[in-house]
Amino acid sequence: MGSRFGGTKQLEEVTDEGDAILDFSLYDAVEAGFRKIVFVVRSEILEEARSFFESKLREKADVRFVCQDREPMAEKHSAKRQKPFGTGHALLAARSEVNESFCMINADDYYGQNAFSIINNGFRSAGEADFLMVGYPLKNTLSKFGTVSRGQCRLTGSGYLKSVIERKGILSENGVISCDEADEIAEPLTPDTIVSMNLWGFTPKIFDLLESEFRVFLKNSGEDPNAEFFVNDVVNKAVRNGKAQVKVLRTDDEWVGVTYREDKQFTAEHFRKMKEMGFYPQRLW
Repeated sequence: MGSRFGGTKQLEEVTDEGDAILDFSLYDAVEAGFRKIVFVVRSEILEEARSFFESKLREKADVRFVCQDREPMAEKHSAKRQKPFGTGHALLAARSEVNESFCMINADDYYGQNAFSIINNGFRSAGEADFLMVGYPLKNTLSKFGTVSRGQCRLTGSGYLKSVIERKGILSENGVISCDEADEIAEPLTPDTIVSMNLWGFTPKIFDLLESEFRVFLKNSGEDPNAEFFVNDVVNKAVRNGKAQVKVLRTDDEWVGVTYREDKQFTAEHFRKMKEMGFYPQRLW
């Protein structure tokens, strides 16, 4: 919804050429070999999103759109809410269009130029893993202008996920990192804490897990207008119950995003420099 940003940040232009952050992710995904793209949107911005992205991707990828607020399980509840049900439900809404292994991202986050190659290569060497996640050092994912939410990860010695816990209100001040909620189970946040940025590699197996947990969520919290259904929570429970193994693929790339309106200038400068240095063409499409 872009409440902290103050608008539809997923379609906000951040370059003189009219690129949104998502344009760079789409460009990287196509370069890494992805050939199908499913956009999950709100009904009210469906046509705007089509107009913004569809023509750019023509002949480059098979493009689909689904509306989260029309997902059958939650449709009767959606009218009572001002904001969507969260990342887990957004992914569940895409189920009708996804039958193969896939990568999930947030539309307003830039994951670094190598992110999609990391996922694609990870699928080829997944071994015993059911799912994949790209993990980032927390210090590479903070905003200079306010708090952020991140999934704090605990890993096994062999790099598999032990747990991922949603942390809200993360802020770095004078070298000290804090968050809104204390949890005796979680380790303290440090600059090198590995966090999830919702860059996942999933197989269709995830949809059965999502559907089962979303039914429980609706029963317990469906009438709460502020309750959210997170992908992190579903994966966390599946790992804890032995229903899924998740291989964490680390990267030192820096996150760029527009959580706040003030982030836009920093983000615009980042992409301008990347184009000047030849990492991206002046015109992506």
